Amino acid sequence: KIIWSMDVLQQIVEPVLGPVSTLLSELTGLDISPLVLLSVLGTIALASSLMTCLKPQPAYSPSQQHGAPRGKKKGSKALIVGNCDTGKTALLGQLKTNSFLATVTSQGINDETVTLKSGKSVPVVDFPGHHRLRQGLTKCLTQAKAIVFVVDANAKLPLFINDADYLYNLFTDNFVNEASLPFLIACNKSDMLTARTKDEIQQILEKELNQIRASQVSLPGQDDNQNKIYLGIEGEKFVMDHLTFPVNFVEISVKEGTGLSSVVEFLESA
Repeated sequence: KIIWSMDVLQQIVEPVLGPVSTLLSELTGLDISPLVLLSVLGTIALASSLMTCLKPQPAYSPSQQHGAPRGKKKGSKALIVGNCDTGKTALLGQLKTNSFLATVTSQGINDETVTLKSGKSVPVVDFPGHHRLRQGLTKCLTQAKAIVFVVDANAKLPLFINDADYLYNLFTDNFVNEASLPFLIACNKSDMLTARTKDEIQQILEKELNQIRASQVSLPGQDDNQNKIYLGIEGEKFVMDHLTFPVNFVEISVKEGTGLSSVVEFLESA
């Protein structure tokens, strides 16, 4: 029965592989039958399949690793956020009036429409920075199409830690990731002699975000974490480039009116 099966197989492969095996025999001087050629081809195909299975897979993005759905529809407003006394309301005033207006700490949401130089009208929400007033932030996020996060470039280190904590909550928010909201980190008060550069601020924030991530992951039983996206890529030191949405840093001075063109361009493109 085995001999009969080999004969049948020979008859099947002969018309297909016969000419090829004859040519190879002439070129190599070896006796290569169609069955031998079939065996070689089968071995190559099997090896190729094994290599494909064993090939390291590309790293998944943070959203793929943690199952975050993509393509959430963005809102229509630009959202200005940040901690207290960073210049959020003054920035909104500059965008609206092209002049610096002295302000006090906001106790509520400022909702304005800003007309840019191009003539484009953009609804802008200035959200208060006090921690106790942030319960309405989730609703504002779902209405946002872009986020301007204002930091004080002249601040002491503890205030940057507060900024990192705020950013951690934003960067791990489901809607922010699903809608891929773009961020502009506006480093205000950059005209001050002791102000840090945008690169220095980025490094500080990345370092603090790493530490916050480690402390959050190590705390079991926190229900809030179940509705969050993991920050960055597991097993790697966090950097802004790991985020699934764009984050850019700019140096501005709301008081002097410098660097604001970068904010306007960001709003134009959002």
